[in-house]
Amino acid sequence: MNKTDTSKTPLITAGNTQHCQAWRSRIYARHKSLRLEAAYKQKVKGKTPDYVKANHWLGGIERSLKIASSGLHVDCDDQQIRDYAEAKSKIIEKQLVELTGVMGNLKAAQVIEFLEESCTKAGVEFPYTNKPEQLDEEKLVSIKAAIRRVCEPAWWRKQLRKISARQFEQIARSTGQVSRSRQIYCSDFTLRRRTEQKQRNRLLLESLEAENSAGQTFTLAELADLSVSNPVNRRNELMTRISGFEGYAKNRDGDTPTHTGLFLTLTAPSKYHAQITRKGKGRTYAIPNPKYNGSTPKKANDQLCKVWSEIRADWQRRDINPYGFRMVEPHHDGTPHWHLILFLPETQVKQASTVFKHHALKEDGAEAGALKNRVKIIEIDPTKGSAAGYCAKYVAKNIDGFGIDSDLYGRDAVMSAMRIEAWASTWGIRQFQQIGGPSVTVWREARRVKEELVSVFVEPRIWGIIDAADTGDWELYTELMGGATCPRKDRPLRPMMIEKPETNQFGEVVEYLFGILGLGMGIPTRAEVWTIRPVSKNGLNQAAPAAANAPPKVAA
Repeated sequence: MNKTDTSKTPLITAGNTQHCQAWRSRIYARHKSLRLEAAYKQKVKGKTPDYVKANHWLGGIERSLKIASSGLHVDCDDQQIRDYAEAKSKIIEKQLVELTGVMGNLKAAQVIEFLEESCTKAGVEFPYTNKPEQLDEEKLVSIKAAIRRVCEPAWWRKQLRKISARQFEQIARSTGQVSRSRQIYCSDFTLRRRTEQKQRNRLLLESLEAENSAGQTFTLAELADLSVSNPVNRRNELMTRISGFEGYAKNRDGDTPTHTGLFLTLTAPSKYHAQITRKGKGRTYAIPNPKYNGSTPKKANDQLCKVWSEIRADWQRRDINPYGFRMVEPHHDGTPHWHLILFLPETQVKQASTVFKHHALKEDGAEAGALKNRVKIIEIDPTKGSAAGYCAKYVAKNIDGFGIDSDLYGRDAVMSAMRIEAWASTWGIRQFQQIGGPSVTVWREARRVKEELVSVFVEPRIWGIIDAADTGDWELYTELMGGATCPRKDRPLRPMMIEKPETNQFGEVVEYLFGILGLGMGIPTRAEVWTIRPVSKNGLNQAAPAAANAPPKVAA
């Protein structure tokens, strides 16, 4: 119901009549997950409640809950999405066959136009955005792959799940339900949806087994538990690399720490925040931000990425090349902010800080509190604490809450970590990223190398790199790989990618990681052939998966 249709929708303009109350009740019943009744009451709160205005608001919210013209709502259950994806993919495939039969040989532009329209009506984007004026073989392969995708239920499921999750969460934020006063970091519905998704994924991994050429068999769940997809392993590896960078920084010239650690915080301008905090009556609470421009956390993070790219470009022009880590976490209302731990020469600290502050405050830098709240730069004093110590709580808080009783807002750290993971998954935000330094892929692949393969290389430097990775010594690994700021092309080892002999289900050529490459020679780390199948009824080989050299070892 649009505002221009008020003559045909008397319930919206009727105020607080019995019929109007019944209309609202039907909306509340259909969308219990959003607690719209409480939000509506906030809209009419006051001495002279404006029910008409509030009704318009509620009608707009209900419309925004629809996924385009698909007939789905963003808070539908997953089975509805699966059913729709199955039906939609078959309908498009049938329509393409019928269209080709009626019109004969269609041009690529005609097919794309038809499929773009079909996807738009369902609220998704057709997976080919270029205009095919002049077709070459590469473009033709991409177009055919896009057509195959829209005929696949799995592709539709993935798109609709992402759209429904983000659209729902943004409505929850705009109605004030995501905040320190209510549902912190993300909505309860999004947390529950993410938890159910992870449970489905776990059941799938447990239902499949992998057997290698040696006859060893393990479930995919067992192998996943040994990789960095396991939160404990992920946290341990991150802390190993952070500590390794710190050790590398401290030992540049003997015992003289010529590289200094900086801990920086970067926050988006006020208009990107849906809620702001206020203090009163002995407590801190959240209220709607009057400056809020409706941005999603994804858009706010894109803004921070843009600022960061400007900072990096400016630094490079001044020959400032720091190394370290970036950590992204949400404010209480789901708006992201960044923490960075960076190491660089002492002589460049002042200039790097000035550049960082300049670009961070270019947008709305004159607004109240900008200098105090949006940029923080702390030079780490080794006598007061280590860089790893600064980062430990941020890493744990954003992964599994290990070793922390409560978060910044006094909430249980383990539960907060679950909510933050759901937030990051929903918005597609990368929580941790290494800045500078040697390849993490090579580090992980080197830990897979079998001893008998190392002897193939007569270059001791390669042995040292593999041994440093195998023992979890990131500091030594960084040194042997050319240092923290060595250009990628000058590093002694790099990932070895090869093309699969067969195309994927969409007809595309696919590259995959096969090993590591150095000194013109390749060391295979994934030469083992694995066969994936449903779990056998006879039981599994109970030998430790590490014996098969299948998953990477993870530093403790």
